[in-house]
Amino acid sequence: MKKIVGPALMVLFSVLAVGQTKTEMQAQIDKQTKSIDSLKLIITNQENIIENRDRSIKFLQEDVAEAEKEKEVLNGKIRQKNSELVSLRNQNKSGAAKKVTMNNTRASWTVPAGKHWVINQFIGDYITDLVKDSLGVFHGKEIHVFLKSINSTTLTDLSKNQLGPQIYSSIASNHTIQFPIVMTENTSFSIVVCKGALNALELFDGNVVCTYFEKDN
Repeated sequence: MKKIVGPALMVLFSVLAVGQTKTEMQAQIDKQTKSIDSLKLIITNQENIIENRDRSIKFLQEDVAEAEKEKEVLNGKIRQKNSELVSLRNQNKSGAAKKVTMNNTRASWTVPAGKHWVINQFIGDYITDLVKDSLGVFHGKEIHVFLKSINSTTLTDLSKNQLGPQIYSSIASNHTIQFPIVMTENTSFSIVVCKGALNALELFDGNVVCTYFEKDN
């Protein structure tokens, strides 16, 4: 009887040991499975994180590109405003440069209140009524511009052979008064445009251009 019990116990212990080992192995397998699942979740989440990061970087790059465009537009506007500011500052120093076309039908002008004009020059034709003689030589009539009146005071009257200050001569510039001419606010003046020699002047229906600076008082 004792000889039978001994081997039986050994078999029982072996079975129990094997059972315990399988349980431990299964427990280890389950643990590793959980670890693998956790790692898979982390990897999946990491992929989402990377995708979100890449999407954020893309949006950021697009925002930076858009900001650069807006920056360039704003810089352009700033340059334009700076140019306007420089122009206004220069105008404040020298006045606003202007020009006006004058003739015998548009001969009278008045300097606005609060302003004064600095007249630089008059520009007109060199010669008119050009003809060629029998020798093939061209002849014509020179152009003259005179101040006709200032503030209702008559300076030039062709009917009386009265010639006032000459402000343009197409032939002899030394006959004209020196420029610039300053006209103060509310000053009214008129001109007369003539052609021909000084001793035989006629009215000329052409135009002259007056250039001037308009300044604040």
